[in-house]
Amino acid sequence: MSNFDDLEKLASLKETGVLSKEEFQTQKEILLKKTAAPTQQKELSSYLLLAYFLGVFGAHNFYIGKTTKGVVQLLLTLLTGWLIFPLFLVCIWVFVEICITTKDAKGQDLLPNKALRILFIVLQSLTILLPFLAILFFLGVLGTAIAIQAANVSDMTSYFTHLSYVNSTYPNPERMKVCSYLNPVPSDLRREFTSCSVSKVGKKQIIKLQNVSPKIKRQLQRAFTTKTNEKGDLLLVF
Repeated sequence: MSNFDDLEKLASLKETGVLSKEEFQTQKEILLKKTAAPTQQKELSSYLLLAYFLGVFGAHNFYIGKTTKGVVQLLLTLLTGWLIFPLFLVCIWVFVEICITTKDAKGQDLLPNKALRILFIVLQSLTILLPFLAILFFLGVLGTAIAIQAANVSDMTSYFTHLSYVNSTYPNPERMKVCSYLNPVPSDLRREFTSCSVSKVGKKQIIKLQNVSPKIKRQLQRAFTTKTNEKGDLLLVF
């Protein structure tokens, strides 16, 4: 039966009193909606592409007619995106929409593309996770470098402290020979200065380092009581 026949049947039912005026009007509107030309379906593939590349600006929501959501996402990104955390929240919001959105603003189904949805779910997940993995990697490298530096400083402090002890224990003239034999300069320190000599002034032990690299000089100054002579040599005082 055509829609025209349906309308005639409804009119006859109204005239016979089977349908009230309100019921007739309701049924008529339903039939007219059925005869109206269907709106063009939006494609899920286009929605996903816009969500992935321009999602933080709300482009995908503008595409399917959800203007309010699109405006909120656009304003959040433009006004607070430089704070990072709000931008991250928008990315999470877009990720959820990529996972669950199946209809446009009018309730019409998007043309499905299941494989593409899975692909963009994976891509969006990586986009969100990679910055955190990069930060964790950077912190790990930084922590390792700090630990190695601390170990080097500890080894260097132990070396010079023990060198001072050996120097005060063994009398001249064999003192330097014994020091060199018992406590040779570690290879990683040998590159940081050109020469090292030990002497005693009163009750104090003096270790003189020549041409000390700035990095080691700063570390030694933090670890020991130090002086600098007129030639620029670094003197460690024990």
